[in-house]
Amino acid sequence: MALGCTQTSAPEIAGDPESCEDGVMKTTNRCSPEVRERAIRLVFEHRSEYESQWAATGSVAEKVRCTPETLRKWLRRAERDEGKRPGAASDDP
Repeated sequence: MALGCTQTSAPEIAGDPESCEDGVMKTTNRCSPEVRERAIRLVFEHRSEYESQWAATGSVAEKVRCTPETLRKWLRRAERDEGKRPGAASDDP
């Protein structure tokens, strides 16, 4: 099974070059819930092999083709949902 996200141009931006910020077209990554769950699990399972959680996050993010910041947000949400971090749990998958 290939691990990764699909990248698409944001529809409201794709047809209007005037709306692009600094000439850069915005894109949106869409990952299945399975890919998100696997990426989160990989960071938690392999954290001890890296100097920091951020280093593990960067490595896994590259493999699933998302940004480290996106994966960091998924991790924080997972930690809140599991009660490992303060804050409201999400209802969103």
